[in-house]
Amino acid sequence: SPRLRLVRWQAAGRPVPALQTGIAGESVLFVDPADIPAHADVAALGQALAAQGALGERYELMAVFAACTGLRWGELAALTIAQIDQDARTVTVDRKVIEIGGTLHIEPPKGRKQRRTIYPRLSPGGYPLADKVTARLDAARAEHDAGTNPAGLMFPSPRGACWRSSNFARRVLAPAYHAAGWCPAPAGHPAWTWHSLRHVFCTTALFT
Repeated sequence: SPRLRLVRWQAAGRPVPALQTGIAGESVLFVDPADIPAHADVAALGQALAAQGALGERYELMAVFAACTGLRWGELAALTIAQIDQDARTVTVDRKVIEIGGTLHIEPPKGRKQRRTIYPRLSPGGYPLADKVTARLDAARAEHDAGTNPAGLMFPSPRGACWRSSNFARRVLAPAYHAAGWCPAPAGHPAWTWHSLRHVFCTTALFT
């Protein structure tokens, strides 16, 4: 073949690349099972969030939704009505919010890769997720029409804009973590964070 004649073969004394080895089993991305909250732990966090006044039920929905869809914090904070298909129970993840120099910016998700994820009717802990999402969609549309939620966000701040992660962590998550036993952690128990909900999603998707 005239094409093969031009191939630069690994021969004639030319150096051969060193063999690449991998580690079977655990890798640098391995997450210890103790670092992953159980479904009961997710439910406890949701209940602690639900107890936080008028917006408590929305905060609970945020936590369960994150645990059942795998959305990162920035993707959840930027989530809009248009990204959710309630009939198919799918979410198109094509944006996130980040903070640079005190200013919030909307940009593509991590790696600039759009993806689609799903959510169940009921969470593994028994939370009626699909019904709650539908109710929140209706409420968000009403807020958008009234002008209090201009971007049509699923989980806006009390002012109708994207949450800043630092504000949400301080005002909402910190007291809920303590109430749910997430932080400070008891002896021998990991201190879970919001990102731990993504690990819950991954293990649930793998095994169920």
